[in-house]
Amino acid sequence: MKSNTSRYKRTQVALQDSLILLLQKRHLDEITIKSLCDQAGINRSTFYDHYRNIMEVLSEIMDYRQGLIVAALKKWLETKDTNYHYAELVQKCLNSVQANELVYKALFSPEFFFVFCKNITIDFVSLLNTNHSYHTTLYNVVGFFSAVRYWLFQDMKESVEEFSNQLSFVYLNTFMSEDGQIKKP
Repeated sequence: MKSNTSRYKRTQVALQDSLILLLQKRHLDEITIKSLCDQAGINRSTFYDHYRNIMEVLSEIMDYRQGLIVAALKKWLETKDTNYHYAELVQKCLNSVQANELVYKALFSPEFFFVFCKNITIDFVSLLNTNHSYHTTLYNVVGFFSAVRYWLFQDMKESVEEFSNQLSFVYLNTFMSEDGQIKKP
Protein backbone atom coordinates (compact mmCIF):
# COMPACT_ATOMS: atom_id res chain seq x y z
CA MET A 1 0.00 0.00 0.00
CA LYS A 2 2.82 2.42 0.79
CA SER A 3 4.29 2.23 -2.73
CA ASN A 4 0.83 2.85 -4.17
CA THR A 5 0.42 5.84 -1.86
CA SER A 6 3.82 7.27 -2.79
CA ARG A 7 3.16 6.58 -6.49
CA TYR A 8 -0.22 8.27 -6.16
CA LYS A 9 1.43 11.32 -4.56
CA ARG A 10 4.21 11.41 -7.20
CA THR A 11 1.55 11.46 -9.92
CA GLN A 12 -0.28 14.32 -8.20
CA VAL A 13 2.96 16.28 -7.92
CA ALA A 14 3.78 15.58 -11.58
CA LEU A 15 0.36 16.87 -12.63
CA GLN A 16 0.64 19.96 -10.43
CA ASP A 17 4.18 20.74 -11.63
CA SER A 18 3.10 20.22 -15.24
CA LEU A 19 0.13 22.54 -14.83
CA ILE A 20 2.39 25.22 -13.39
CA LEU A 21 4.72 24.89 -16.39
CA LEU A 22 1.84 25.02 -18.86
CA LEU A 23 0.36 28.10 -17.16
CA GLN A 24 3.62 29.93 -17.94
CA LYS A 25 2.89 29.46 -21.65
CA ARG A 26 -0.92 29.55 -21.95
CA HIS A 27 -4.10 30.60 -20.25
CA LEU A 28 -5.96 27.99 -18.24
CA ASP A 29 -8.78 27.75 -20.77
CA GLU A 30 -6.23 26.79 -23.45
CA ILE A 31 -4.87 23.87 -21.42
CA THR A 32 -6.50 20.54 -22.12
CA ILE A 33 -6.37 17.41 -20.04
CA LYS A 34 -4.51 15.80 -22.93
CA SER A 35 -1.83 18.52 -22.99
CA LEU A 36 -1.50 18.31 -19.21
CA CYS A 37 -1.14 14.52 -19.33
CA ASP A 38 1.40 14.78 -22.15
CA GLN A 39 3.44 17.29 -20.13
CA ALA A 40 3.27 15.05 -17.03
CA GLY A 41 4.02 11.88 -18.98
CA ILE A 42 0.87 10.06 -17.87
CA ASN A 43 -2.24 8.83 -19.62
CA ARG A 44 -5.71 10.32 -19.32
CA SER A 45 -7.13 7.46 -17.25
CA THR A 46 -4.42 8.09 -14.64
CA PHE A 47 -5.41 11.75 -14.58
CA TYR A 48 -9.01 10.79 -13.84
CA ASP A 49 -7.86 8.52 -11.02
CA HIS A 50 -6.66 11.70 -9.28
CA TYR A 51 -8.83 14.59 -10.48
CA ARG A 52 -12.11 15.28 -12.22
CA ASN A 53 -10.82 18.32 -14.11
CA ILE A 54 -7.94 20.78 -14.40
CA MET A 55 -9.53 23.22 -11.94
CA GLU A 56 -9.19 20.59 -9.21
CA VAL A 57 -5.45 20.44 -9.86
CA LEU A 58 -5.18 24.21 -9.67
CA SER A 59 -7.35 24.33 -6.57
CA GLU A 60 -5.08 21.84 -4.83
CA ILE A 61 -2.01 23.93 -5.71
CA MET A 62 -3.69 27.08 -4.45
CA ASP A 63 -4.96 25.45 -1.25
CA TYR A 64 -1.50 24.14 -0.40
CA ARG A 65 0.22 27.52 -0.92
CA GLN A 66 -2.48 29.39 0.99
CA GLY A 67 -2.20 26.87 3.81
CA LEU A 68 1.53 27.58 4.14
CA ILE A 69 0.90 31.32 4.36
CA VAL A 70 -1.95 30.93 6.85
CA ALA A 71 0.16 28.59 9.02
CA ALA A 72 2.96 31.17 9.06
CA LEU A 73 0.48 33.92 10.01
CA LYS A 74 -0.98 31.76 12.77
CA LYS A 75 2.49 31.08 14.19
CA TRP A 76 3.29 34.81 14.01
CA LEU A 77 0.09 35.71 15.88
CA GLU A 78 1.01 33.27 18.66
CA THR A 79 4.24 35.19 19.39
CA LYS A 80 4.15 37.94 21.97
CA ASP A 81 6.30 40.50 20.11
CA THR A 82 4.40 40.88 16.84
CA ASN A 83 6.38 43.99 15.80
CA TYR A 84 9.67 42.13 15.89
CA HIS A 85 8.44 38.99 14.20
CA TYR A 86 6.49 40.67 11.40
CA ALA A 87 9.65 41.17 9.32
CA GLU A 88 10.43 37.49 9.85
CA LEU A 89 6.93 36.54 8.65
CA VAL A 90 7.29 38.69 5.53
CA GLN A 91 10.76 37.26 4.82
CA LYS A 92 9.41 33.72 5.13
CA CYS A 93 6.64 34.55 2.67
CA LEU A 94 9.05 36.20 0.21
CA ASN A 95 11.55 33.34 0.48
CA SER A 96 8.74 30.93 -0.43
CA VAL A 97 7.75 33.10 -3.39
CA GLN A 98 11.35 33.29 -4.57
CA ALA A 99 11.96 29.54 -4.17
CA ASN A 100 8.70 28.71 -5.95
CA GLU A 101 8.75 31.43 -8.58
CA LEU A 102 6.82 29.51 -11.26
CA VAL A 103 4.11 28.46 -8.83
CA TYR A 104 3.52 32.01 -7.67
CA LYS A 105 3.69 33.43 -11.19
CA ALA A 106 0.82 31.07 -12.02
CA LEU A 107 -1.13 31.90 -8.84
CA PHE A 108 -0.50 35.63 -9.25
CA SER A 109 -1.48 35.68 -12.93
CA PRO A 110 -4.41 37.95 -13.81
CA GLU A 111 -6.69 34.89 -13.99
CA PHE A 112 -6.10 33.74 -10.42
CA PHE A 113 -4.66 36.60 -8.37
CA PHE A 114 -7.93 37.92 -6.99
CA VAL A 115 -9.22 34.41 -6.26
CA PHE A 116 -6.00 33.73 -4.32
CA CYS A 117 -6.39 36.97 -2.32
CA LYS A 118 -10.12 36.44 -1.72
CA ASN A 119 -9.60 32.91 -0.41
CA ILE A 120 -6.71 33.79 1.85
CA THR A 121 -8.66 36.75 3.24
CA ILE A 122 -11.33 34.41 4.59
CA ASP A 123 -8.68 32.65 6.70
CA PHE A 124 -7.06 35.93 7.74
CA VAL A 125 -10.35 37.38 9.00
CA SER A 126 -10.93 34.41 11.28
CA LEU A 127 -7.32 34.38 12.52
CA LEU A 128 -6.92 38.10 13.14
CA ASN A 129 -10.05 38.33 15.27
CA THR A 130 -10.29 42.12 15.01
CA ASN A 131 -13.05 44.56 14.29
CA HIS A 132 -11.81 44.83 10.71
CA SER A 133 -14.39 43.73 8.21
CA TYR A 134 -13.83 41.22 5.46
CA HIS A 135 -13.61 44.12 3.00
CA THR A 136 -10.98 45.98 5.02
CA THR A 137 -8.93 42.83 5.40
CA LEU A 138 -9.31 42.05 1.68
CA TYR A 139 -8.07 45.55 0.90
CA ASN A 140 -4.95 44.95 3.01
CA VAL A 141 -4.35 41.45 1.64
CA VAL A 142 -4.69 42.59 -1.97
CA GLY A 143 -2.36 45.52 -1.28
CA PHE A 144 0.28 43.31 0.29
CA PHE A 145 0.14 40.60 -2.35
CA SER A 146 -0.04 43.19 -5.16
CA ALA A 147 3.30 44.53 -3.97
CA VAL A 148 4.67 40.98 -3.78
CA ARG A 149 3.25 40.25 -7.25
CA TYR A 150 4.90 43.35 -8.70
CA TRP A 151 8.22 42.39 -7.08
CA LEU A 152 7.89 38.86 -8.49
CA PHE A 153 7.07 39.95 -12.04
CA GLN A 154 9.89 42.52 -11.95
CA ASP A 155 12.31 39.59 -11.51
CA MET A 156 12.71 40.20 -7.76
CA LYS A 157 15.27 42.99 -8.26
CA GLU A 158 15.39 43.85 -4.56
CA SER A 159 16.72 41.18 -2.23
CA VAL A 160 14.25 39.37 -0.01
CA GLU A 161 15.65 41.19 3.00
CA GLU A 162 15.47 44.64 1.37
CA PHE A 163 11.92 44.13 0.08
CA SER A 164 10.82 42.58 3.37
CA ASN A 165 12.10 45.64 5.24
CA GLN A 166 10.14 47.93 2.90
CA LEU A 167 6.90 46.00 3.38
CA SER A 168 7.44 45.69 7.14
CA PHE A 169 8.03 49.41 7.50
CA VAL A 170 4.78 50.22 5.70
CA TYR A 171 2.77 47.66 7.65
CA LEU A 172 4.16 48.43 11.08
CA ASN A 173 3.66 52.16 10.63
CA THR A 174 0.18 51.83 9.15
CA PHE A 175 -1.56 48.93 10.87
CA MET A 176 0.15 48.41 14.24
CA SER A 177 -0.39 50.55 17.33
CA GLU A 178 2.52 51.56 19.54
CA ASP A 179 1.73 48.73 21.97
CA GLY A 180 2.21 46.15 19.20
CA GLN A 181 -1.47 45.43 18.65
CA ILE A 182 -3.32 45.55 15.35
CA LYS A 183 -5.02 48.96 15.10
CA LYS A 184 -8.78 48.98 15.38
CA PRO A 185 -10.74 50.76 12.63
